[in-house]
Amino acid sequence: MRKTKRIEIDGKTFYYVYCRRRWIEVSKEVYSFIDGNERRWRYLQVLEKKHRAMSVDDLNEQLNDCELSVKPPKSIELPSAEEEFIRRNDEKLCAMIPQIISSQIMNLDQQSREIANSIIVNGESLQYCSDKLGIPQTSLWRKLKLIREKLYKDCLEVLHNEQQ
Repeated sequence: MRKTKRIEIDGKTFYYVYCRRRWIEVSKEVYSFIDGNERRWRYLQVLEKKHRAMSVDDLNEQLNDCELSVKPPKSIELPSAEEEFIRRNDEKLCAMIPQIISSQIMNLDQQSREIANSIIVNGESLQYCSDKLGIPQTSLWRKLKLIREKLYKDCLEVLHNEQQ
């Protein structure tokens, strides 16, 4: 329900706000303030419905509406132990990574291999792979997550063994 209304009678404009189950006459400034906030919130609700989520930055921009708002500093991302291990080692080891991944994919069971080849190697979408294999997307996503974790762990073991 709309919380503001404007009525013109004999060339004179009256502004009303709905409050406590009745319409109250207010000044033009109060009407403009409340109506502006109402439009802003409707816009945010449309964004939320459209994207099914809202970022805090969008909300801050809408509410603060200024460029001087304080932004938190970006955190410094340090490389993981595995990334540091690969970076320190020679280029030969980095060139071996695709071969190691493909050999580890071949060590998977038949269904996991099909999923890995479809999504990881060929870059097919989750929906396309789901339709092709006849597996619901949610189940396929869970299996893909397990496959990625297994491949990650197995490839790291091979990399560490190659280094020693």
